[in-house]
Parts: sequence; C-alpha cells; structure tokens
Amino acid sequence: MDICRRIAAKPHISLISGDEEISIAVDRVWAECGSFGKSEFQTHMINLPGGEVMMVPKPGSINGTIVGDRAFVFGKEILKPHLVIKDNEIQSFTAQSNEDVLQRAIEAGGADGRKIALVCLGTNENILRGNIDNALKHKSDGFLSLFWGNNQALGGTVAGEQEWIVQIEKPNLNFK
Repeated sequence: MDICRRIAAKPHISLISGDEEISIAVDRVWAECGSFGKSEFQTHMINLPGGEVMMVPKPGSINGTIVGDRAFVFGKEILKPHLVIKDNEIQSFTAQSNEDVLQRAIEAGGADGRKIALVCLGTNENILRGNIDNALKHKSDGFLSLFWGNNQALGGTVAGEQEWIVQIEKPNLNFK
C-alpha cells in the first residue's frame, strides 16, 4: 500500500516511454490485492491473483503520446501501439501490427470508446513474465497498463463499452 500512499501524496505522474512522454493527474487510487483488507486504498472488488494499483484519471488530464509494447483487444495482440492522447482521448494512433483491430475496439467502445478509463500499475512479484495468460501479465511487477472500458464502479466518469489494454513494460514513472 506504500505505492498507493505515494501516488495519493503526489497525484501527478509523468510516464516516459522511449522518447515520448505523457502526463496523468490521478483522481482516485485503489489497490486490488486479491483479498479484502483494512487499507483505505482497498478496492471493493477482488480479482485473483491480486497485485494491481488502479488509478482513476481526472477527466481531461491525460495528455501526450503513449508508445506501448503491446495491446490486447478481441483476443488479438497488437504490437507497438503508438497513441496520441489529448484530454484523456485518443486523437490518432498507429501500430506495428493489427492496427485495424485497434480501430474496431475504439469504434466498439461507443461514445467513450476513445477515453482512457484507468491507469494500472502491476505489483505482483509472483507472476512471472514468461509464457503466461495475457489476462494476468498486466499484474506483474514492472508493468503499467492503460485500460479502456468503464471506470464508473471505481468512481470515474468513463462508460466505454469495450475493454482493452495497452501494456508498457518497465515504464519510467515520475511522481510530482
């Protein structure tokens, strides 16, 4: 929970990925630990295995360019997604592979399909990064995931209709 306290104390994050940078202002911080605890950061839901810090961004606060290692949509892997974000919304994008799948995911998301719902930081040191189910990989220590979908259950305002994630391995984060 120390990372949650650190984020709550300095809720502005700068994410550097390659030569690109994106800024994020965090509205709420939750910890998904795999069991209920007494921490003020414990989310009201449990997913197993646990090990994820979930940050609800302030509306309109994410700006910059994301260069991910991979994205997962409709069971397909998208390599090297490159997304330009303004006011939490995708303005433009490219990808090394399956760019058309990314386009379909954005369209399937409805009115909020371009909006980032969550920024998640993997903290589980027991999940190895080898050949594991991609549904669990984003919880691995050293992964940052940007999540599109719905964040209303966590107090957010995004009501996307299609869930998908962009993963960034070993991100360079600065807390301000």
